[in-house]
Amino acid sequence: MAQGFFGEKQGVTGIEIEVDQYDSARSVAASLRQDYPFPYSIRSWQDLFGSFLTALQLEKLGLFIVLGIIVLVAAFNIATTLIMVVMEKHKDIAILRSLGANSGSIMRIFVLEGFIIGSVGTGLGTALGVLLSVRADAIIKWLESTFGIKLFDRAVYGMDHFPSVTKPEDVAMVVLLTISISLLATLYPAWRAARMDPAEALRYE
Repeated sequence: MAQGFFGEKQGVTGIEIEVDQYDSARSVAASLRQDYPFPYSIRSWQDLFGSFLTALQLEKLGLFIVLGIIVLVAAFNIATTLIMVVMEKHKDIAILRSLGANSGSIMRIFVLEGFIIGSVGTGLGTALGVLLSVRADAIIKWLESTFGIKLFDRAVYGMDHFPSVTKPEDVAMVVLLTISISLLATLYPAWRAARMDPAEALRYE
């Protein structure tokens, strides 16, 4: 039908090639350009949708920044919690110091407590996030059928399902960043507990 419409009897105007790995399309196109120079025009899907890919990369950067801000807020909550614990447990800290515990051991106790809090929160958040990303399409379809809302318009995006890919390197980077910020948030409360004077803390007890 296309041949009849363009007046081409036995000719074709384009050939579409499907590769095994989607990310190898650019290298395959480069090798084909060497074998088929001008007047042939060879374009990969990255060349056809370059602006769309750039927008997705920018959106990914924005989401990473938002995620970092959320982690910072959680880290401040950890620091605040540990400061309150130091204030409430000043008598216990003073007793430990009186029994021979040095400032380093006191500091390690509070760093360990903050690490446990951060690790548990990071583990639960990672498990929930991975589960949601793996089952994103099924969850969206369930929400649409249950509540009668349209979350993913397939006619607009031209896809029959919600695309979701979980990359282990991205998950590992987020986990490492979260735990690192959690550890940094514990340093000041731990340092404050280690610097506490046992005589001053027990004066009014």
